[in-house]
Amino acid sequence: MNQEKNHWLALYLSGKYPRFFKTPDKLLFIDALQSINPNSFSDEKIKMFGMFGQVNEYEFYLSFLNKVERTFSENFPTLLSRLQIPKEIQDKCLKFFDHNSLLQEFEKVEADDDKTTKGKAFEGFLNRFFDAMDGLEVINIEQAKDEQIDLVIKNNINRPFWAQLGSPLFIGEAKNWTKNTPTEVFNTLKGKMDGHKNFSRIGIVIAMKDFTSVIDQTIMRDGAGDKIIFPITGENIRKLLVSKQNPIDWLEEQLTNAFR
Repeated sequence: MNQEKNHWLALYLSGKYPRFFKTPDKLLFIDALQSINPNSFSDEKIKMFGMFGQVNEYEFYLSFLNKVERTFSENFPTLLSRLQIPKEIQDKCLKFFDHNSLLQEFEKVEADDDKTTKGKAFEGFLNRFFDAMDGLEVINIEQAKDEQIDLVIKNNINRPFWAQLGSPLFIGEAKNWTKNTPTEVFNTLKGKMDGHKNFSRIGIVIAMKDFTSVIDQTIMRDGAGDKIIFPITGENIRKLLVSKQNPIDWLEEQLTNAFR
């Protein structure tokens, strides 16, 4: 269950979402819930009427949004449509970082020992992994395929830390090898980034295993100092997904920890 998503929805429905004032309408909310689950809603409807006046507006909506997501998560897009949620808020709610489902997918990719499929499977997972982070968007560019670039990530993270790095795009290199990844791959990624230096100063090497040697800071920076490449391992990803940490906080830690 994604409580952050339900938090934003409950704020909107209770009339407290910034820039989107709405008069709370509990009856409309109840009707919308009943429409997506007409066969088993009678008991819930009694509970909802019983809560009128017992909790504040925000707590009322949050309580039932959490319950609906636990039992009818596949109907969430329909519920947002019936409640006439503005598109900006729908986009924020439908794009969320689901630690549990991503962990399940990660473990399937980690267990894949088919040499013909494991590389693409890892890239596919990383596409969904980064695309689910608030402020990031994985984009498909034909030129990137020609240059054998695994990941191109648009950076719209609304934090001063990332804005000051001046990198509209992140370029990623993914390695799902059975052995540890040699540090030479950092120089390979630097070469791929050279043709995109006006748009990308940040590179990420993501290795399912570890690296063959300690990664020196000189490897992670080029001589001119206008590019930064930092490592992420499969174990780093697993810790994020198990811990339920905010993924952007985690990404900042991966970059800053590399230079300590």
